[in-house]
Amino acid sequence: MGPRSGGVWSWAAVGCLALVLSASAARAEPDVPLDSWVYGVLDRLQAAGLVQSGSLNTRPISRREAARMTVEARRIAAEKGERRFDRLIEHLEREFETEIAGVADGTRSAYVKPVDELRGGGLWLDGPDRVYNDNGREHHEGGNGRADVSSRFSWGPVSGALRAEGRLLPADDEERQESGGALAEGYLKLNAGKWFLLAGREPLWWGPGRHGSLLLSTNARPLDLVRVGNDEPVLLPWVFSRVGPLRVESFVARLDDESQPFPNPYFAGARISVIPLPWVELGASRVAMFGGRGRTVDGHTIDSLITGRGENDPNSVGNQEASLDLRLTLPLDIQPVQFYGELGGEDMAGGFFSREAVLAGVFLPRLGPWEQFDLRLEYADTWLGGHGNNDRVWYQHGDYPMTCDGRVIGHHAGTDARDAYAELGWSPVPELRLWAAADFERHGLAEDHPEQQRELKAGAQWWLTERLSLEASCSRVEVDNAGFVEGEESKSTWVSLSAGWRF
Repeated sequence: MGPRSGGVWSWAAVGCLALVLSASAARAEPDVPLDSWVYGVLDRLQAAGLVQSGSLNTRPISRREAARMTVEARRIAAEKGERRFDRLIEHLEREFETEIAGVADGTRSAYVKPVDELRGGGLWLDGPDRVYNDNGREHHEGGNGRADVSSRFSWGPVSGALRAEGRLLPADDEERQESGGALAEGYLKLNAGKWFLLAGREPLWWGPGRHGSLLLSTNARPLDLVRVGNDEPVLLPWVFSRVGPLRVESFVARLDDESQPFPNPYFAGARISVIPLPWVELGASRVAMFGGRGRTVDGHTIDSLITGRGENDPNSVGNQEASLDLRLTLPLDIQPVQFYGELGGEDMAGGFFSREAVLAGVFLPRLGPWEQFDLRLEYADTWLGGHGNNDRVWYQHGDYPMTCDGRVIGHHAGTDARDAYAELGWSPVPELRLWAAADFERHGLAEDHPEQQRELKAGAQWWLTERLSLEASCSRVEVDNAGFVEGEESKSTWVSLSAGWRF
């Protein structure tokens, strides 16, 4: 957190007290970490038409909500006579056994797990660090060791989670070998019915993209934030209930980033998603960066951020981005398919966002009769032909670039870029998933010599027992015109191995 973050936490304390007083018999559940295998399984069940009332485009979700989706998937599968995903549902049922019991009888579980999981492993890197969507971690050439311990609890209206991480970075020509620890994730959460207030450190991912997201992803470090919203979908009263299950969320954070033009700025956002039909989800998101050391935050600042006035002025009070997204699921018996897309804007024009970027994808939760396979194709473009000769638009700003420690908070491909990604997965048993992917990116299309990056990677995640899991991945990246220098080539290889034990 930045040096002047006390105000944010004071607001959080007042809100937490109010929520405690109104919580009565409510119980809270911690969130499912963004790197959990649970999201991949729920994505497949949703694309197959077995999860119809929950949003997976606003992440993280709570363990309670994941359990509710699991119950829904089991019920709809039974109604449809769909047995091809039974083993995946059973895998989720084992993970959320306690929470599912609470969903069935209308209560919430209470527990304390001082040690929930221990994980250790390492990453070996040969070449420049081009690892992305890894919570902003830096990797040095050679061996990078890592170990972490996580805990969680749920008690009355209060829940929380913590993940402490220790790292060993190798020596290189410029830096000596170093080790240290950090709080990778940790928060307290208060619930009142389906609504929550959370304060702490947590990564967020907004939007339907899975390889990247225009506004919020795990490419940069987790946010130190205060977040409020509803854990479970709600229906509006009266005739407005026809809008369908609704989820809303907002946050305010303070970036611990001294490299910003105005160090330690505020970063805030809001998102709403609605499911008007079981196979359609609509979403809208908006984020803003403002304030920081040397900039006053006052009523004029807040008014300008809300209305968007002065967004394009040279001395604007902040930088904003917005997007609209869509998920369309067609659970056809012969071949279920899910289409999704996101349209974002970096600036404002005529009351609507302009200088757009797009993301689009298609996901097959099975390939015809072969339920063990899944396929994802995804494309993102932050260039779109140059935005009318306004290059270097996305994530760029003289005062408030949308980065943290130099890493883009949104899509890892960055500004003026195109990214085409394909991933094939194979799950011979629910406890094992093998995957292979190919990625082609072009960076800095406004430059005289844009980078061209090709990546091939493969990996595996295997639950050997209910307690022991293994993960492995390897990647090979080749870049032409590296650093936008004509003829310059760069090659990187990295291999990652880790093991975890659940208590």
